[in-house]
Amino acid sequence: MDEEWNFEPGDVTVGDDGAMPTIKFSQRIHEKLVKPWQNSVVVKLLGRNIGYKVLCNRLKVMWHMIPDFSVIDF
Repeated sequence: MDEEWNFEPGDVTVGDDGAMPTIKFSQRIHEKLVKPWQNSVVVKLLGRNIGYKVLCNRLKVMWHMIPDFSVIDF
């Protein structure tokens, strides 16, 4: 993702009309932001603590049809 980001007027709009500020992107910028994540799945563990390796192993068992995937811990 080393490509150049060329912003044009109107690509980013910042607003502070309400209780929270807003940032809006043009369709072109939105597509550039989404592209690297278009085949991603976010897994949220609700109320559970689980180790990284245990999570990876469980996902491999559950998603055995998917040949290769990576897990990123945030």
